[in-house]
Amino acid sequence: MKRICSFSLFLSAALLGTALLHPLVGPASAQTARAYSKTDSTSVGERFDLTVVVERPVWARTVFTHPPHDSTGQVLQIADILILRTLLDTSPAASESGIDSVVYEVTTFALDTAIVGPVPVGVVATGDTLAISTDPFWIPVRSVVPGDAEDILDLMPIAEFPPAVWPWLVFLGLLIVATGAFLWWYRRSPQIVSLLRSEPEIIISPLEEATERLAALEVADLSTDESVKAFFVELSETLRTYISRRLEVPALERTSREMLDDIRDRANQDLAPPEMIEVASLVLQTSDLAKFAELFPAQVVCRQSIERVRNVLEMTEKFLTPEDEVIIDESALIPESE
Repeated sequence: MKRICSFSLFLSAALLGTALLHPLVGPASAQTARAYSKTDSTSVGERFDLTVVVERPVWARTVFTHPPHDSTGQVLQIADILILRTLLDTSPAASESGIDSVVYEVTTFALDTAIVGPVPVGVVATGDTLAISTDPFWIPVRSVVPGDAEDILDLMPIAEFPPAVWPWLVFLGLLIVATGAFLWWYRRSPQIVSLLRSEPEIIISPLEEATERLAALEVADLSTDESVKAFFVELSETLRTYISRRLEVPALERTSREMLDDIRDRANQDLAPPEMIEVASLVLQTSDLAKFAELFPAQVVCRQSIERVRNVLEMTEKFLTPEDEVIIDESALIPESE
């Protein structure tokens, strides 16, 4: 009888201890996060919605990740997805159902396939924060080639035409007239011909070309969305042209990601400064968002982008120019004060 009573007391104590420890162990096994999108495919720069749903214990609280709310033009990047803004967040309401959700407006510049996630989420319970994440999934990225475009056709057979004589006669007559006119001009203006022969071809350096284009952007009109878009098109072309000429990288034929990979390869070969990669990436990302996603930043961000390009020029010139030579004309990079 005493053994039965002792066993009953032990069982009651074990059940009570389990009930007291339940709030502590619950958050470690009672929360899940999943992400999905209603769109089955997208295209480069197209905006679409991404939804994240979290199931949590009723006593816990969900903390979602959000992009910055300032006017710096920066966005939150997760894998191949750029989170532009938060459309809906139910976590502040602390629903007793134990389910919270958030809806983001996102875009991507990936080719063929975009990887979505994992999206990080925090679950706060009993003073501790547990970090969880959604499983990644893939969204196909449609080609920019029109759907009704036809495949490449086979070559047509070479058409045979009878030889024509009159074009050669016309060409010969024009050649005689041009030769006579040149000789007449040459005899009457020998000084002009001598000047043209002795004048060397003027080719400006990559730094001078980029500096002149940046000076023109300093006074560009940014009052409309179209003018801001044109501004970033010209700013991106200026940076790409400079890198193409200075680092011998085919930047004008590359996407932003491919161009940064080429610069990274040059830096690994000690042919480019590694610190320029992050600055150039910020300029290209802001330009791509304005050109493709039509996300136009404030005017102060436009001016900051010009300064970032100037920083790229200065870092590159200091890296590639020997110390015993003139490194860079700093007055060319700093605009004159009005």
